[in-house]
Amino acid sequence: MSLNSESVTSAVSSGRVEVYLRLIKLRLVLLVLVSCASGFFLGNRGSLRFSDFFLSLAGSAFLAGGVLALNQWMEYEYDARMNRTALRPIPAGELSRFKAGSFGFGVLILGVLILWAGAQQVSLGIGILIVILYLGFYTPMKRWTSLCVYVGAVAGALPPLMGWASANPSFDRGAWTLAGILFFWQLLHFTAIAWIYREDYARAGFKLSEIQDKTGVRTSRKALVWGFVLILFSFIPYTIHMAGTAYFGVACVLAGLLLYFNLLALHTHTKKDARRLMLGSIMYLFVLLTAMMLDKI
Repeated sequence: MSLNSESVTSAVSSGRVEVYLRLIKLRLVLLVLVSCASGFFLGNRGSLRFSDFFLSLAGSAFLAGGVLALNQWMEYEYDARMNRTALRPIPAGELSRFKAGSFGFGVLILGVLILWAGAQQVSLGIGILIVILYLGFYTPMKRWTSLCVYVGAVAGALPPLMGWASANPSFDRGAWTLAGILFFWQLLHFTAIAWIYREDYARAGFKLSEIQDKTGVRTSRKALVWGFVLILFSFIPYTIHMAGTAYFGVACVLAGLLLYFNLLALHTHTKKDARRLMLGSIMYLFVLLTAMMLDKI
């Protein structure tokens, strides 16, 4: 048995599953699964191929979990400096860096093997691009330029294309619309997070524009711009006939809610309302993508 296989098996047998689920950031993995599933459903032509669907989701989930675990492995020193991340498994002493890294690498390789075994080479190629962007560029760039958020947004916009490629190797405007929605959602979501935890990020030495904004005025304006562009993108699936009237109705309601959270944050500039925007953006994306998929059924 290889070192990576032993690491994954040990994680389950030791009864410390909860620690490893926090290492892979399970909630983020679930969000990746929703975006990947939306790409598959909307890109699929003809009858649904459940084997391809399952392999696409499984491979994407393991790939995402491995990337997120390795992100913590790379940033454990910086996580220890921030209140929001000090209790993550490595800085909290629940896992050694060696075990966390071995586990993360093993999970990542498992995701690669699943996609490869399922003959999903295009999805695998996109997945490898995500690994390179997230671990090779976004993670280290946080320490020297605020442009890192755009690289991270590109990486976060690619999972629906993985799902789409598993169902349909030909990318049309629908695929790029999904990627656009995810891209601008990432920018909005991270802007809210960066405002809430700007002191933490400053302690860690990250170079983010939100750290310099003491009042939150510039940050809330930027969040409003990203929110407005995201809303515009959310209506494109209806205009290109990728989704129907039911989806359009849901998108209108969600647009109103998101705009409300944005304007509230713009008015108060408080962490409380930035948190509402952050949580509201998660709800927005989940419901929007779900409505898009259900509208096609």
